[in-house]
Amino acid sequence: MNRIIKIIPVLLGFIFSQMPFQEGEKLVYSAGFRLFAAGTATMEIVSDSLGGSSVYRIISRTRTGGLLDRFYRVRDEIDVWLDKGDFNLLRMNKKIREGSHKKNFHAIIDTSNNTATMGDKTLELPDHVLDPMSAIYFLRMQDLSLGKNYSFNSFDNGKLKNVLVSVKKEETISVPAGIFKCILVTPSSGDGSALLKNNGQMKIWFSADNQKIPVKIEQNTNIGTMILELKKVVIPLIEEAADVIEHDDNK
Repeated sequence: MNRIIKIIPVLLGFIFSQMPFQEGEKLVYSAGFRLFAAGTATMEIVSDSLGGSSVYRIISRTRTGGLLDRFYRVRDEIDVWLDKGDFNLLRMNKKIREGSHKKNFHAIIDTSNNTATMGDKTLELPDHVLDPMSAIYFLRMQDLSLGKNYSFNSFDNGKLKNVLVSVKKEETISVPAGIFKCILVTPSSGDGSALLKNNGQMKIWFSADNQKIPVKIEQNTNIGTMILELKKVVIPLIEEAADVIEHDDNK
């Protein structure tokens, strides 16, 4: 049986010697369902300041377009702030607009006493937590060798969950940005319950190189499987972002 590696701050030092991304990297995706494109999504990591300290800020934007926008309009804005030393979650702002569903969520993490403040509510946390967005970047800094398993605590929408991540297999994936050798990673709930709402499941294909770019992401939703496929990577002063096997002009 493969050993599950718990992600805790004391084990993090070695993984920061060679970062797989640089500040200012922006990932641009086509967002859609099985049979048609529905819009665009972006994820960007930048340097920011919080409480006088230099931190990471991850900026995610998702919006539908075309026909889907007429009956299921999506305008999601998610911002999270992370400690640069151990990637611990520090703050989260979410503005979710999906069809008739609207939700705003704000949380501030006090790492001195391990609590999350959400308006007039307070929740005790473990000494190290991620969120779904920061977990993607955090996994990019791990050894994604086949058979590896990782465990960490995830905080999102006021709920705390233990997440198990399994590195499944190698696959070659074709997306608008090109054709990539990838590693398939699947997260699941540590207690066996559904990780996402609507009994949703998630799959992430990371590029099988030093950058470990999330090339493709699949997530079940209440209207089908949402698929994000990489269109381009925008990095300041760098044109080539990953090892592309072959560019597919027909995608």
